[in-house]
Amino acid sequence: MEAQFNRHPGARERMFQEHDKVYVKDFRNPQNATWISGVVQKRIGRTLYKVLVNGSVWKRHTNQLRRRDIAPFADSTDIWYLDAVTPSRVDNSNQLPSTTQPTPASPTSPRLIAPTQPTIRTSTRHRNPVKKLDIDPRTKSYK
Repeated sequence: MEAQFNRHPGARERMFQEHDKVYVKDFRNPQNATWISGVVQKRIGRTLYKVLVNGSVWKRHTNQLRRRDIAPFADSTDIWYLDAVTPSRVDNSNQLPSTTQPTPASPTSPRLIAPTQPTIRTSTRHRNPVKKLDIDPRTKSYK
């Protein structure tokens, strides 16, 4: 099965070495699975790895690991929640207000069109009423 999967277009072999920096899938919150930084400790078998994450060792499959030295793929359906550095706030209170006036809308500007409500599809399936079973002890079968 692995050989069949590897023949797909875009399939690439994922191998990790000890001390490789990786992102590890975190399933502790099932509604919001995230990726956490970790380091590969040891390979267990063909596709399992022991990964050190925040002082604890997790066992993860190759599909649940991503390299940390490359950027995440844009076509991935996984959501990457990584620690982001928030920029510091700049104090602009000592600057003079802007003297530019907003330009009025030109008469040739395109009109805004209100979005239309999508049509709701309804089922055309014919549903038969439920036939309740009438128990009759004299009857041998209920076909």
